[in-house]
Amino acid sequence: MQSKVTKYTVLAAKALITFAFIAAGLAKLAGVDMMVATFDAIG
Repeated sequence: MQSKVTKYTVLAAKALITFAFIAAGLAKLAGVDMMVATFDAIG
């Protein structure tokens, strides 16, 4: 059985990763210049 510290550490890491992906997606949808330039460079 996992300790409470390990359980909450994994939960916090998942929450941070989820927030990062949501923020990147919203930035792309909002048309932030850096995201648009990256998309144009990749294709």
